[in-house]
Amino acid sequence: MGFFISLNFHNEDNLVGYKKDSSPWLTSVSRDQSCVVSHIYNKAIDPTSIQLNLSINGEEQTKMLYESVHKIPRILEHLTKYMTINKGDVLMTGSPFFNTLPLKAGDHISGRLFYDQRAMIKTETYIIKRE
Repeated sequence: MGFFISLNFHNEDNLVGYKKDSSPWLTSVSRDQSCVVSHIYNKAIDPTSIQLNLSINGEEQTKMLYESVHKIPRILEHLTKYMTINKGDVLMTGSPFFNTLPLKAGDHISGRLFYDQRAMIKTETYIIKRE
């Protein structure tokens, strides 16, 4: 199993309406640079020891992966009831971060994954204004 960081953005204003009337979320979660993904870290590590750091314009939040609402073993158990998961498949599990700020053009966002107090993965992006 490997790990990566995804900075996945959505338009909250659109999403509220889509949730209300059960519409597809496509235009809320799919737009230019809406899902920046790091390289994959493929070494065997204990997922309960992974620390995640999210920074928005220098304001940092840090959480342990085990603080996520849905734990990795439970997610895998649930998914494998409905589909085959093959080597190389990518699963995005969500985030343990509870309060992210509204984003605007020019904001700098970075995510880091730490294991054993060492930064193993880092990815970053800037929010662009869509013309």
